[in-house]
Amino acid sequence: MNDDTKSVENLTNENIDESAENTAGNAENPDVKTEKISESVPEKQSYNFVNVSDEKEEIPEKSVKGEGKNNFVLLCLLFAILTSLLFTPAFNIKIVAVTGNNALTAQQIVKNSGIVTGRNILRTNTRSAVKNLKKIPLINDVHVKLKFPSTVEIAVEECVKTAYVKHLDKYICIDKSGKILEILNGAENENLIVVTGVVPTKFEVGSKITFKDGEKFDILTSLLSEISSATDLPNAVKSIDLSDKNKIMMTMDNEIVVNMGKNDALQYKMAYLTKTLETQLKTYRGGTLDLSDPSASARYKGSAQ
Repeated sequence: MNDDTKSVENLTNENIDESAENTAGNAENPDVKTEKISESVPEKQSYNFVNVSDEKEEIPEKSVKGEGKNNFVLLCLLFAILTSLLFTPAFNIKIVAVTGNNALTAQQIVKNSGIVTGRNILRTNTRSAVKNLKKIPLINDVHVKLKFPSTVEIAVEECVKTAYVKHLDKYICIDKSGKILEILNGAENENLIVVTGVVPTKFEVGSKITFKDGEKFDILTSLLSEISSATDLPNAVKSIDLSDKNKIMMTMDNEIVVNMGKNDALQYKMAYLTKTLETQLKTYRGGTLDLSDPSASARYKGSAQ
């Protein structure tokens, strides 16, 4: 072996010994870094993608607690204000204004409503007042409104007494819809229509009247509705006889008896009646006017007075 070969072997052995010593030294002292002889190969890198929109923004716990505390303080403040208003004399009811009444007095309406002056307006139950007032047969509709600080407004719509249904010795007062308003022993109001030729089977104040012949109820309410709408009718209707449904008879205040025929074309017949009474029969009294056939001319039998 020549000198060059020997030197290489010695160098290699020395390097191995040195590497062993370094390894042993690192084992004894872990803080000492070792150098890699070979070229390091970079490891494969990986990437994590995060969807920002999926991340929920965390609300600080202190902020939530602070908001809850503010709400509680606000509720306490509102409660204190409401309590003070309930005991403030300025909100006690001083005026109860009633409008739309005719047959009923304002005192009757206020008393039945349950509204009391001097009571705090915030304690007033308007729904209860409306319910109480609708129990009165003469009231068709009612509205109750609070007007701060101390006024209550009651607007009523009364039923209009339209006719008496004669039954035995009783006079059942109804409006144009057939609602019973009162039951009397006699006809107190001479301006109301007296209805005959029907047999009532149920008559209770506040309810609709019923007849043995149900069709006659429909005929009567239709006729009363048309009469109520005919505001320009020159003569008032005194009575209606429904004994024969095909021959409805009306008597006017000038004693002219009108044969209306069947319950058809009532609007046309009423318009024709109005025109006839205003012109041809303006000075007539008594007699009979036949309007039973709307397609024919009216026929009058009688004489002028």
